[in-house]
Amino acid sequence: MTVVLEANAAVALLDEQHPLHGAAKRAVRNASSVVMLDVTRTEVFNRLRRHGGPEQLMADLYRRGIRIKAMGNDLALAAMNLRTEHQNKWFPIVDAAVVALALDRGWQVLTAEPRWPTIPGVNIETLGGSGNPAPSNEPGALQIT
Repeated sequence: MTVVLEANAAVALLDEQHPLHGAAKRAVRNASSVVMLDVTRTEVFNRLRRHGGPEQLMADLYRRGIRIKAMGNDLALAAMNLRTEHQNKWFPIVDAAVVALALDRGWQVLTAEPRWPTIPGVNIETLGGSGNPAPSNEPGALQIT
């Protein structure tokens, strides 16, 4: 099974000091491949700047066999539709793109955010336990206009 990394899960996998590092390694151990969106990579690079520059981080991704996928127009539209449908403040557009990719390809998502909405048709594994996914109509959710 191919696993698509959400940014928090990717940071946990790449940062050996992260409290969820071991869980992230175990979660991808049996994956046939691991994928990250290019936009997710940007977020990860920003958060891991202290670990080296982009060249070093790209080398680490390559060493771990993480493939980078470009986010094209179709995926961007699917992400926008998911984000609009679920309107959950813990489910930003970048995360919706990760889920849209997994839905399109039949892949699994690995996240470290337990407050995502439940999304039918996609297998989402949350690091550190299942958490309490927020319903998509959560009070106080961001409203998209």
